[in-house]
Amino acid sequence: MLISMEMIKFKQLSAAVKILNDSKLLPKPIMTVGQTKELIVKAFVDAVQSIPDDKDGNWTGPVEVATYYSEIVVPEPVADEPKAKKEKGEKKAKAPKEPKVPGAESRPKMLARKVAELGKKVTAEVLKADAELLARYDGHARWIENDFKKLQEKK
Repeated sequence: MLISMEMIKFKQLSAAVKILNDSKLLPKPIMTVGQTKELIVKAFVDAVQSIPDDKDGNWTGPVEVATYYSEIVVPEPVADEPKAKKEKGEKKAKAPKEPKVPGAESRPKMLARKVAELGKKVTAEVLKADAELLARYDGHARWIENDFKKLQEKK
């Protein structure tokens, strides 16, 4: 993964390309005249990656080129790393609370209204199937079920 193109200075890039071209490690030199910076960067990165390592696993190209390459290429994060554990006292980020709108019906009040509208034929399954109620409970059918049980216990 490359750093942003704005951070790559053309003068430094062309100097690194010149050193790499002069090293005679490439079958064909990287052209810098009449090319966009993006094409030169891509050709430079591809060329550096194509140069083989020695027996010990060390890169065989010029040190200056390796240094510049490490400045413009950021290593990709490893997905297999274990996630950092929360430190003691660190709190989990909470979702922002829904702003209170005057006249807006709370979840329990809406549930109570729906129960009153449906009368004796009300069940938790019927309430969980209600689109308006489910939207008000952000799609959490389990919350509807729990609030319905609490409402039944009050009666």
